[in-house]
This record gives sequence, structure tokens and C-alpha cells, in this order.
Amino acid sequence: MSAPLKVAVVDDETDLRAALCETLALEELETVDFASVADALKVIDVHNHFYPPEYLDALRSGKSVVRVTTDSKGNPHIHYPGDYN
Repeated sequence: MSAPLKVAVVDDETDLRAALCETLALEELETVDFASVADALKVIDVHNHFYPPEYLDALRSGKSVVRVTTDSKGNPHIHYPGDYN
């Protein structure tokens, strides 16, 4: 089963936020609520990876099913079997 969708509920009225969250939960939606837009904007999900050069060199050696390519800016792209992103 896939993860439920997450919905941000933003309103300065506590009761309204609670009612909206309860209603969305009935539809199996996960909610996170904020009293203001400023509060909501403080929640930023930054996702990145750091691969040590030695690890990239080991992958490039050809002894792995993982493939490493480099884009036009010199950034490594790592391709795992079955990962279609």
C-alpha cells in the first residue's frame, strides 16, 4: 500500500483547522496544520545525497551493477537497477 497523501491545512482559526484535519483523515489523507502561512513556509524538506569520491570511483570500476554517469555540469548521476527516476 502506498503512503497516504499529506495535506497542509493553513488557517488562523484553530477549530476550523481541526475540523478540516478530521474531515481529511476520514478520506485517509495525512494532514499537518499551521496557524499561518509564515509557519507553514518554515517547513522545507531538503533532500540530497553526498557520495565520497572513493565510493564513486569504486562504482565506476565496473564491479557493481550500479552505473555512474556525469551530466554536462560535471555532476555524477547514480543509476540503480530498478530505479526509474
